[in-house]
Amino acid sequence: MNRFCFKKSWAIFLFAIAATIFSFAKSTLFLPLYAQHIDSQVYIHTAQEVLNGKVLYKDVFDHKGPAMYVFVCLGYWLHAYNLNGIWLVQLISLLIGLLPLLFYLQRRGGVVLAMSSLLVFLSWIYRFNRIGDNIPEVYSLGLVSLYFYLLLTIIDNQFIAKKYQLIGIGMLTVFLVLFKLNFAIVVIPSLIYLFIQIVKITKNISFLIWLIVGAVACLLPFVFYFSYHHALYEAFYAIWIFNLNYVSTQSISFFQSIWDVFYFQIFFISFLIALISFSVFYIKKERSFFIILIITFVSSILVLVGLSGRGADSIHYVIPLAPVVLLLFFYAIFHIYKKFIFLWMLGAVYFFKPVVVHYFDKNVYTNSYEDLISYINLQKKEGETLCVIGNYSCLYDMTKLPSNTPYFYTYPILSNPNNDIYKKFLQRNMDSKANWLALQIQYPPLKDEKELLKNYELVKKFASINLYHLNPNNTFNSSQ
Repeated sequence: MNRFCFKKSWAIFLFAIAATIFSFAKSTLFLPLYAQHIDSQVYIHTAQEVLNGKVLYKDVFDHKGPAMYVFVCLGYWLHAYNLNGIWLVQLISLLIGLLPLLFYLQRRGGVVLAMSSLLVFLSWIYRFNRIGDNIPEVYSLGLVSLYFYLLLTIIDNQFIAKKYQLIGIGMLTVFLVLFKLNFAIVVIPSLIYLFIQIVKITKNISFLIWLIVGAVACLLPFVFYFSYHHALYEAFYAIWIFNLNYVSTQSISFFQSIWDVFYFQIFFISFLIALISFSVFYIKKERSFFIILIITFVSSILVLVGLSGRGADSIHYVIPLAPVVLLLFFYAIFHIYKKFIFLWMLGAVYFFKPVVVHYFDKNVYTNSYEDLISYINLQKKEGETLCVIGNYSCLYDMTKLPSNTPYFYTYPILSNPNNDIYKKFLQRNMDSKANWLALQIQYPPLKDEKELLKNYELVKKFASINLYHLNPNNTFNSSQ
């Protein structure tokens, strides 16, 4: 019997690794830097700067949480400053969290059901990832998976939690929040459920001490880093205040934003909703936890997509829900439809089909910056700097020109000209003008464009960027 269980564990282990690698085999991280999504370009450039000794938020600005750069810096450093290392770290971090959860599900429901649930998990990621890899939502998957694994082991033990489980849950919760503040919604309903159940059974709240220990243990290294570099305020402002201001500037209505995200996956979503809705009336055992998963699913969509107000641009915001979808599918089949498990396996394979089709698609990308980069590299001089008004962060790396200020990309900054970061961005550019300024044409209206472009001369227009040079002298040939 033990040998049989061991063989099944190996089966799920190998299948999970193979399916996950297959799903991420066409990663955008295997493409050149200029082919990365604009968000990924920001994370890569920021990681480069941090590895070169600059202080996050103080010397190089971003509004994503610092946990993101633990992974990106590690991956970039690991493989000799190559994007392949980032892909490897992303994959390993996912599997470290996912495999324990899959082993748990295999022990509960068997290999076939665990494999089917994994295919639904991977299908969810693919269907809602329109911008490629190296984004917080993908890195969060391993953390959320590991969190639910620890939670399930506590539930199985009649809510008698071990210290390491509570410390782990505390650490994972804080680490998720240090990626993006709104990731907290993915764990809040189940944390409340855990609190109520433990108090009901043990009649005390001493377990909170170990949750707090885990939370503090995760938070302290970041506090120490920013305190040591005198950047604690800058970190707090970027992560908390700036992000709240950024969200408040979104214009799409709450429900329109949700509709825009799920419209193109209406059949997939309808299937899941029908399966879950029907199952909730028949599940007896573990019914309360199943309902908590539903609450997590619904509340996360409302917060991650509805409150963001970005519509289709926020489609990747629901990627962290993949472990929740995996568990909803598993429990629905396990408690209600287990007799037809192979039929459900075929259904999971069907939904996984787009991932397979995508694997055989040919990557098509063009370097739309080629003329611009060639022009700057031909004309630039040693010691010059660059300012990009827009989102093309790869221009710094491809021209080898440093940014003149910490604000190397501007699309979140320009969203609200009244915030302090915008004022600092403008002042720093006034005090230390870049030799080259690349103005992305679609990113005006820029409130202070005339002041920002003072003493600059337009030297060349490209497809989506106007290129300016500061006080060109007689030797500068703008016709080249």
